[in-house]
Amino acid sequence: MNKALRSYGRSKTLTQTPSQMVGTVFDRCALWMEGVGTCLNEKNHYDRYVYSEKIIMAMTNLIPLFDESTADKKAFSKEMKEFCVLVLSNLTDINHKEKYTLCVQTQKILKDMASIWQNV
Repeated sequence: MNKALRSYGRSKTLTQTPSQMVGTVFDRCALWMEGVGTCLNEKNHYDRYVYSEKIIMAMTNLIPLFDESTADKKAFSKEMKEFCVLVLSNLTDINHKEKYTLCVQTQKILKDMASIWQNV
């Protein structure tokens, strides 16, 4: 069963547009942020680190994709980079200060951003 689900997920990813793939990354980050919140409540430091690492990798790999290739996309690119940096900054605060409410807020904005990108 697990193999069939992985195969379905792989084929679904291959048929997505680039915008939908970005949406999927934000959706996964929202899911991992939920895991960070759960680990905060359970005082599970190891798994919180694992979820945080996944978010960090996803965000740092997205930032270069928003290049400023044309003048009309410059403002958009800047805003998307700033969004990714905001998520990373929030994640740092969440982990250092154990702010569960910030975790929930960040998860919500990630879900919202994923929804926007899925519908582009």
